Amino acid sequence: MVTGAMLRTFLKYERPPKLVYFNACNSKELAEAVVEIVPAAIGTTALVTNGAARASAVAFYNRILHGGSVQDAFEVGQCIIEALHDNSASSVLEKASAFDPRTHRLHNLPRIVARSVSPATPFHEGWVYHCRMLSCGVPIEYIPSRFLY
Repeated sequence: MVTGAMLRTFLKYERPPKLVYFNACNSKELAEAVVEIVPAAIGTTALVTNGAARASAVAFYNRILHGGSVQDAFEVGQCIIEALHDNSASSVLEKASAFDPRTHRLHNLPRIVARSVSPATPFHEGWVYHCRMLSCGVPIEYIPSRFLY
């Protein structure tokens, strides 16, 4: 039997995760316990079927990977658990007081941004333009140094 104290010990290190998703039955207490170490944790309030747990997790991570906030992703997963269990089970989002799940994103969608070297030049179809490229939403350690200026 894994306890909250065991998990807190396991999660104590220099860079703990920002969120722990317990895809297990009756895991609300574990989520409450680890939120002392991590900013947010998700658990369930009752027994859940494997199918409901899987569907909820897939929906949650899909929303996260498409740039959704933790709150948006949680609500999608929560609705699936509740719908597949006729509201007899749900999920809960436990959070540290400073953590705002409505604005926090675990995965930013990268995008490429281009800036013209000569901004006064109007756009004409067929012309060749010189521009500087930059990627937004990608951690700086993943951008080759030759692109940073």
